[in-house]
Amino acid sequence: MVDSLPAATLEKLEVDPAGLANPTFGGTPSSGAVYLLSPAPASGTVVTLASGDPSVASVPASVTVPAGSSSATFTITTQPVTSSTAVSFTATLNGQTITSINQLTVEAPPLIQSLTLTPASANPATNPSVSGHIVLNEVVPPNSSGVVVALSSSNPAAAAVPASVTVTRYSGSETFNDAYFTVTLARPAQAGKVTISATLNGKTTTAQLTILGGQNGGGQQ
Repeated sequence: MVDSLPAATLEKLEVDPAGLANPTFGGTPSSGAVYLLSPAPASGTVVTLASGDPSVASVPASVTVPAGSSSATFTITTQPVTSSTAVSFTATLNGQTITSINQLTVEAPPLIQSLTLTPASANPATNPSVSGHIVLNEVVPPNSSGVVVALSSSNPAAAAVPASVTVTRYSGSETFNDAYFTVTLARPAQAGKVTISATLNGKTTTAQLTILGGQNGGGQQ
């Protein structure tokens, strides 16, 4: 008589084992991994999964650890949220249930924290361009392809901006939530005020640029 193999035992359940998608914006997937104390048998080992809040972050009903392996990964599907939400997960095998060693943080859509122009006043004869700086209220996760911010000028003939700027994790400073763009000034100078606008997720933030020198009356007062 041959003794049966001991039942497989769960070691841990981890969210975002690669460290690339936690936190993540709602609507952007993350991942998880389940680990066994010993390699799975030839038939593989099926582990049951569950989410503490499937309306925010859902997981497949189960994941199979392949034969000879002691771990398997799975996708966590997230939904848009209105505020930052942390979700835990569980894995069950042979009557043993464990909770994830960490939580997945699902972030609300980012908004613009600030829009600044440097310098805020410029003479096109000496400063043909101005630097614009966008800062978001949230860090851009490593798994994000970037946050597109729409730009506009109240007088593009005097001060032109690109249609948009994409804020990525590495587009600005080491705060991981900012990006720069260029405001191009026309010459000859057309003195006046121009409003530069940045729009993201239905919210618009503005900054005023004063153009010095040249003829008057070309900008927004």
